[in-house]
Amino acid sequence: MKKEEIATLVIIGIILIIDLITLFYTKKCCAKISDDLTNLENMTVESIKAENNDNSENNGSNSEGDESKKIESKELKQKTEDIYKEWLGMNDTLTFYIEHDELEKVNVQLERIIANFNVDSTEDAVPEIKETINILRHIEKKQRLTLRNIL
Repeated sequence: MKKEEIATLVIIGIILIIDLITLFYTKKCCAKISDDLTNLENMTVESIKAENNDNSENNGSNSEGDESKKIESKELKQKTEDIYKEWLGMNDTLTFYIEHDELEKVNVQLERIIANFNVDSTEDAVPEIKETINILRHIEKKQRLTLRNIL
């Protein structure tokens, strides 16, 4: 009888340790990508404000302003692609223990953000960035070891 109780406690302990390891990794991944996306969102909003200020001052007649806009758009697109590549690296490990449809939502959102920057639609990228951050928060919340998540 004692052997069975000890074996049960050891198994429960191992499960808790593995759950803590995956929880910390998930938190780390979601926090890193969320921080990067928040920075991207801030850069995008600043770019939109700068674009609106340039348009109101110049009424679109200055080609130099258009050129600097394109450089910013390329920079935003490159930053998004870097975030996406980083996410794909994390995604490989996360797929072992997180539902694939949750991870696929993040992939789709990141691809939408990249597509918005490809067509120079920075205004449309901001809501997509916010939605991606919300999905990451949901994944992190869903992975916590709580009674609600266990049941």
